[in-house]
Amino acid sequence: MTSLRLSTYHHRLSPILVAGFAFFIAMFLVASLAAAHVVQVTTAIDIADVKSPHEFERALQAAVEQAANEAIAFEPTVVALTGVRVIGDRVLVGVLFADDAGKEMLEGLGQGGDDATNDVDVRPTKIDI
Repeated sequence: MTSLRLSTYHHRLSPILVAGFAFFIAMFLVASLAAAHVVQVTTAIDIADVKSPHEFERALQAAVEQAANEAIAFEPTVVALTGVRVIGDRVLVGVLFADDAGKEMLEGLGQGGDDATNDVDVRPTKIDI
């Protein structure tokens, strides 16, 4: 007759299982740390019908709002004009959007970081939307 014996032997975790678990934890942590959003959008303003600086300001504000609503999927902390170019009856405007983490990254670039030869000069211009 056979009797059942309860084993007191504890199973050890496989080193491959432990390494795989550590890999997935590391990937999760790295993914959550790399969540800075910085996006530059170029938008156009038709200036054929613009008669005054006030009308241009309203057209610029509308173009920035439209870019924020249609081109990015996050709430920006920083909105900055990065460049303006007139081509015919249109003004092309570069707009930079960044979230909190992106703002910190841009500030680090503006301070030069550890690289003394860094030529980046980041001076965001605040635009109220």
